[in-house]
Amino acid sequence: MEATAVTLPDDIVLEILVRLADEASLFRCGATCKLWRCLVTDSSFLRRRWPADKSRHPSCLVGFFANDWFIRWEIKELPVAVQTFVPGPRSVLGLGRRSLAALVPVADSLFDRVAPLASHGGLILVRFVPAALGSSRSRFIHLAVCNLFAGTCEVLPPLLYKSHYGNVHLDGFAILTGPDFCSDDDGQQRRTPSPGFSALFKVLIIGTSQDAEHYELYMFSSDHPSWSAPCSCLDRLKHKCYGLLQKNAVVRGGTAHWLCWGAHTDLYSFDVNADTGHVSLAMLHLPFPQPFIFFPYDAPQLTIGADGEIVLVRLHTKDLRLEIWTRQQSIADSGAAHWLLTRVIQIEELPKQHKPVDRAECVCFGDKSGTLLLVDDRNRNVYLVDVETGAILEEMTDQFSGLQHKNAIPVDIDWPAFFVSRLRGQFAYRPPLHGVHHVLAADHGRHGGGPKRWSLCWALWGVALVLTLAARLAKSEMWGTLVWWCRLGLVAMGGLSYLCRMWVILAHTPTLGRQ
Repeated sequence: MEATAVTLPDDIVLEILVRLADEASLFRCGATCKLWRCLVTDSSFLRRRWPADKSRHPSCLVGFFANDWFIRWEIKELPVAVQTFVPGPRSVLGLGRRSLAALVPVADSLFDRVAPLASHGGLILVRFVPAALGSSRSRFIHLAVCNLFAGTCEVLPPLLYKSHYGNVHLDGFAILTGPDFCSDDDGQQRRTPSPGFSALFKVLIIGTSQDAEHYELYMFSSDHPSWSAPCSCLDRLKHKCYGLLQKNAVVRGGTAHWLCWGAHTDLYSFDVNADTGHVSLAMLHLPFPQPFIFFPYDAPQLTIGADGEIVLVRLHTKDLRLEIWTRQQSIADSGAAHWLLTRVIQIEELPKQHKPVDRAECVCFGDKSGTLLLVDDRNRNVYLVDVETGAILEEMTDQFSGLQHKNAIPVDIDWPAFFVSRLRGQFAYRPPLHGVHHVLAADHGRHGGGPKRWSLCWALWGVALVLTLAARLAKSEMWGTLVWWCRLGLVAMGGLSYLCRMWVILAHTPTLGRQ
């Protein structure tokens, strides 16, 4: 009696998929067939796999952007940075350092020189020099947004920027995604990006006015064709605000938060609501003294805590203690808030073969991954630290060799958004073959590359048909030989295309699980 194949029920398959150890294996399963793809991209499965209250995980960190050491600003004050992408531990974008153009291929043809400014939600805000501009100086600032999910690079309209420090110095910047400033799904459906943009986003730029007395706010939204007129958002003299300690804003709930310092070195939270443009300034009432020189502590920074709230973090540079300060109730009259020390995290001891830490510094925080890039300033060692446990996840000294690690920009990824955008095949493009992109290339070949390939085949068959008719009319042996070679070439091309497709799927897809 012949045995019959048994099909597992969908709920059993879901239980298996949700227990997979890493995201790379789950992605490979989702790319296996249409049924598993639908199961993996279902909203209920995504919420179960990545609960909203436990969405932070070190695997959300895919890497960093950093400059080469030897590159500086030209005398004409144009960005000449050759950015290098440094992948994080087990990054889904593959192993090995590479340029921005390797992640977003279209960027290579648009940019002459590029400097990433901020990263949030899979979007990277970059400043660039157009290839046509050369070494001449422009009154405009040229910005673009690279979408790692869609593999696109979308150039924003040139920004006419007038600052006390010239058009080279930007005081602050932020990029927000549609879910950040649209409160519900209906809001995102009503607001669609303009033609030429693949996603809904907003860009905020903070600059000093020409008289150096105010901060001015510039806003751009992908559902509008132009920049907003600059508006004075903060009187620096009145509030005695001397500068922003963090150029790259912390984004939470549609609001961008910058940490700035003022008179008597008081600390303030400078907040801008991206949807309404409302600006607020609140003093941080902290129980510890706040001298301009923070030693033996590193300069404090704002970041997102495990509960999704804004927290203030400062690091003891000698003892490697990480203090987490949480905002408490607001003061009714001033709108300021008290901050309470809620956690002290001891970073684990460094490997014994290394010299004792002379002065450690916090370079940047990964909000989605809950990680910290830590640098030993004296010994030039770089470490990736888990903020929740203090464990050193990986030493990254070799990965950052020759790079300005102090200006590194973390690139975090939102796994539910990544799985939905990639597995549902809603973008018709061919991403670069790095890590997880091996699977995507085979997947998108059925959606985006198919029509072009078949159009070429039909065109070649048409040429062969015309040559056949010509040979019959001419009754020439030479024409018959030419037609025979054309047909043989078409068969060879079809076979080679099939073999290449199988090589992509079978030879490269397994490497994803080992990253």
